[in-house]
Amino acid sequence: GMTPLEALRSGTLRGAEYLGMDSEIGSLAPGKLADFVVLSKNPLDDITNTRAIDAVYIGGRRLDPPAR
Repeated sequence: GMTPLEALRSGTLRGAEYLGMDSEIGSLAPGKLADFVVLSKNPLDDITNTRAIDAVYIGGRRLDPPAR
């Protein structure tokens, strides 16, 4: 298997590189387009921590959580 870091890179930067779009997407950097999640737990400690979502940002705007 992959390490948690390798799994995260496969789903972000490596996908952008494959598409030839890594100068535009795939990582957080000035001038790049980015939709992203803010996590409350470190996914490098345990990849299942990617489920500990605090916030979601799309197009620079925070999404409101769904009503429960």
